[in-house]
Amino acid sequence: MAEKHQDAVGEADLHAIERIEREAWMDLFSIAPEECADQLGLWSARHPVAAVLAAREAPLVEFNRTLALGIDQPVGRDDLDRLAERMRTHCNPVRALAVPPVASRGTILAWLQDRGGTPHGSGVAKLHRDASPAPDPACRTSLAVRLAEAPEAACFGAVVQGGFEAPPPFGRWFSGLVGRTRWKTCLAYDGDIPVASGALFLNGDRAWLGVTATLPSHRRRGAQAAIVARLLHEGAANGVAGFAAETTQPPAEEDGAHGSYGNLLRAGFSVAYVRPEYRFS
Repeated sequence: MAEKHQDAVGEADLHAIERIEREAWMDLFSIAPEECADQLGLWSARHPVAAVLAAREAPLVEFNRTLALGIDQPVGRDDLDRLAERMRTHCNPVRALAVPPVASRGTILAWLQDRGGTPHGSGVAKLHRDASPAPDPACRTSLAVRLAEAPEAACFGAVVQGGFEAPPPFGRWFSGLVGRTRWKTCLAYDGDIPVASGALFLNGDRAWLGVTATLPSHRRRGAQAAIVARLLHEGAANGVAGFAAETTQPPAEEDGAHGSYGNLLRAGFSVAYVRPEYRFS
């Protein structure tokens, strides 16, 4: 069962895990080219109790949700009303309130209940690890794994778009991560063909690991595991003391069927907590 992997984390670690995810996504939204932002209906904003991501033309919860809700200060009903109004204005109807375990969680859940809030899926597994030695990337796959450099920016964006089966503007948008300050980007190659991606966002001694996408033709060949290992090595070399990542929480007894979840656990991550996401009208 998934629960056997779960740790107890203190408030400081929980807040750090939420904040590094927020900073990574806000930085990502900040670099979207104007044409891509217009095509996807991108919008992001920081509010006193949460940050909000919106991609009006992309029916993906990952791009239409709150970040770090209640981490910086307690959340009241008026705060939630204001957030909801902004999300209705800017987000795709496929949107969610992500609720970490915070002091004001009772208020948040009561507000959701009053508004017919329903859980979206099985939640998000929030994982973390320290900077202890990572697995050897060379042991994970026959694919060649290396850091992406500026000439490979378009290749990186194309893999992200293809791996997530996202619309074309995503490729140009995500290509902007390559060479960006505080980001390390990685590609896996099958010969000369780029087939998988990953990225690490650095913020002081913390890092967020994400953007792990593999083309459908090359899944189950160890690309993601090798990329995760390479990025962990890169983070440790840059002074990172704590890493955070997230993936879909598998339903009970199904964790072995979820590749990303298993790859992160084998790379030394453990589940800090499961964060539910709630749809609301």
